[in-house]
Amino acid sequence: MGLQIAQPEVLEHIYDAFGPPPVAIQCCRPYPDRDVVHKEVALILASRVQRALPIYYGWVVVGASGTAVFARMAPNITTLTVFIYPLSQELGWSRTVISGAVSAGALIALVLSPAIGWAIDRFGVRPILTISMVVLGVAMISLAWATVPIAFYLAYAIARVVFHVPAPIGSTTVAARWFIDRRGKAIGIIFLCGALGGLVFTMQSALMIDYFGIKAAWISLGVVVLMISVIPQLFLVVERPEDMGLHPDNRLLENVCGLDSSPSNRRVSSVSLNEEWQLREALKTRSFWMLLLMGSGMLCVNTGISTHIGAYYRDQGLTLAVSASAISFGWLTAAIGSIAWGWLIDRLHARVVYSLVFILLGTMSLYVL
Repeated sequence: MGLQIAQPEVLEHIYDAFGPPPVAIQCCRPYPDRDVVHKEVALILASRVQRALPIYYGWVVVGASGTAVFARMAPNITTLTVFIYPLSQELGWSRTVISGAVSAGALIALVLSPAIGWAIDRFGVRPILTISMVVLGVAMISLAWATVPIAFYLAYAIARVVFHVPAPIGSTTVAARWFIDRRGKAIGIIFLCGALGGLVFTMQSALMIDYFGIKAAWISLGVVVLMISVIPQLFLVVERPEDMGLHPDNRLLENVCGLDSSPSNRRVSSVSLNEEWQLREALKTRSFWMLLLMGSGMLCVNTGISTHIGAYYRDQGLTLAVSASAISFGWLTAAIGSIAWGWLIDRLHARVVYSLVFILLGTMSLYVL
């Protein structure tokens, strides 16, 4: 059991430094004795940020969780593709051996996905994302000393598990809790962060390899992950708007904790319920299995092309910097697309938008062939 929250002298110092917690915490959801002090501190800090900023705190949560999606791109295949050619030259590994680490990571993620999903439901998004970012940073740094295939597979596969499961699931889950009417826009911004991460890490890898070598490149990736993503998850991510006396899309309910909200402060939403599905309920639907099948197919196509595109560019005579620039241009397009698709999904049925995505993906894949 962690440090108990029911210690008045501890809370006195916290309140003196940061102010009292949100009203909803004081009157609606008193902390049980088993809650730990750092959870209280995080909510108090979030409350102060909310008072200091003129925007709804949900956008702060989107930005904070977006840093996790940014950081998850460190082990992305477009980063690895920059390393494939120099790794094969320096260590004598075949491209098949190097790219096999991607498959290893996917298989481990497949096995661990249910457990990580359960952990997110049981312990919350914030602790899982925080731990995941620390694990990701350490895994990326450890790749600098992975000079045998088994060590490389272990470190890279661990990083890929974070890439596949906790980062995207945790960030989109918490965003969906804070937004209903603007959910598409919020998730679009989160994946915009991912596209920017892909661009930054691809160019960073190429430049570091060119000027300082492979070892320094791996270390630099891990350091950036730790610097950018850990603190926002730990101190800025709040699980639900209700924890701060708020509601999705900044809609305020009346008579909460005996407080009335005036009509001028209440936003009317076209969506009245923020429905959450249980796993057993989702498994009984046809839509779930269709999404699973089509999403898996999309990832197979994307992974197969992206893993080897960097080495293909090098085989065509392009320099490392030019190859990385070409890959980064794809991420720039993805960044624009994240906002565009988010805007569309707020206005069109998700089925229509998802169909358009697959039409574009299939057309472009055939063009590459």
